[in-house]
Amino acid sequence: MRARRRSRHRRGDGQTERVLESLALLRTLIGSSFHRRHHGGKGHHRRRSGSHRKSSEYEREPASLLVRREIRLPRFLLGISLVIAPGWLAWDVVAGTAALNLAHRNPERALRFNATESAALDRRARQEVLDPGGNLAAAKAWARQALRSRPIDDQALFLLGYIAQKGGNDNNAATLMRIAGARTWRNSGAQLWLFKRDVRRGEYTSALTHADAMLRVVPDFEKKLFPAIAAFTLTAPSNQAWAGFLASGPGWRERFLR
Repeated sequence: MRARRRSRHRRGDGQTERVLESLALLRTLIGSSFHRRHHGGKGHHRRRSGSHRKSSEYEREPASLLVRREIRLPRFLLGISLVIAPGWLAWDVVAGTAALNLAHRNPERALRFNATESAALDRRARQEVLDPGGNLAAAKAWARQALRSRPIDDQALFLLGYIAQKGGNDNNAATLMRIAGARTWRNSGAQLWLFKRDVRRGEYTSALTHADAMLRVVPDFEKKLFPAIAAFTLTAPSNQAWAGFLASGPGWRERFLR
């Protein structure tokens, strides 16, 4: 009986040892697999990610160069503008000042400095208008160019009105003269033209308004205008307009009544 029990016990111990060995082997296999998954896999991932990074760098390199060029180009243009702009502005100021100073003395030379100087263009047009053999078409072109350069140029408007009258277009001339006279009282040419026109039309109150504008701006006109104003007393309509205007107290009233 004892021998049988011993043999059974040995048999059980052998089975237990085999089970324990199997569990140890299984544990070893699981551990090695886990180790490869977490260490060997990382290395493989690193290799893959490294190769992917290199390929992406190669792919991105041309794009980065383009980006750098796009960034450098605006900076380059900005640098050029910062260098050129001050010189250009300085020349523009010098040329404009020179053209303005020469506009009345030598308009041709002034236009060499600044082709859009309105005062020089007006002077050039005026020369053609005052010349008995002047070219009115050229004068008109000069005056139009001056008006494009300076839309509020009353002198250019006056010259265009005068040229329109020379060409027989009285309505256009009157419109241009009225605009020039409304722009400023200092345009004595337009004010004198409007004064004469209103006297001829019997519009005496309006005529005296233009005479007042000339006398306020250029007192020397008194010698020429006072005799013409005195003639307003010769007819009833003109005398009535004159009495009403005189009652408004113009600045030259006392000098006229002496």
